[in-house]
Amino acid sequence: MRGLTLRHATRRCAPITTPIENSTTDLWAILEQLAPGRLVPLTEFRKLYSTPEEGRLKALYDFVFEVNQGLPPMALRRLKEDVAKELPLKTRILHPRVMPDVQAEAYERARDKLATGTKGAALKMLHHIRSVSVHPAITAIENADEFIDLSGRLSIPRS
Repeated sequence: MRGLTLRHATRRCAPITTPIENSTTDLWAILEQLAPGRLVPLTEFRKLYSTPEEGRLKALYDFVFEVNQGLPPMALRRLKEDVAKELPLKTRILHPRVMPDVQAEAYERARDKLATGTKGAALKMLHHIRSVSVHPAITAIENADEFIDLSGRLSIPRS
């Protein structure tokens, strides 16, 4: 990896968006290109951060986004409330639902495939899990009532 690094670049930029699907290894790869050698080697980085532990991830967040050892932050984070102040505050209204059995079974099958699949298939399976959490058979049902009843997100609680 070090052989591919642009050591003599005067400026480096890596615009990235919400890393919800990225692993900490992806973060390491991006940051290593921006600031070669500033992070620990990948093998050590994986040992430290591959398992999500709040204290370690907070330390990583601080290392990346705060001034560290007299060096500027490795990354800048723009928040909507800082750059788009004219937008209204986000309102979240939660309506918890229990997945119908068909949906819960499809969701568990998708999770099992993710757990036993290859790394290359992980992103595809995460997308599938998200889809199943919306609806277990998004294209298979033509009857509207049956379609709605199969999804915990679409069904309206009956009193």
